[in-house]
Amino acid sequence: MLYDDLSVQDVVDSESALEFRKEATKLATSSELENIGQKLEEKSHLF
Repeated sequence: MLYDDLSVQDVVDSESALEFRKEATKLATSSELENIGQKLEEKSHLF
């Protein structure tokens, strides 16, 4: 893979991730977020 040595810390900005989570939980119900998570997991298996 192109970025074998890249860690998650290098890719994800913690402040941005926390802000995204805060906004996402305001706009979507927990069941909607769970459904999104399931769809993303299914999609990730395609790669």
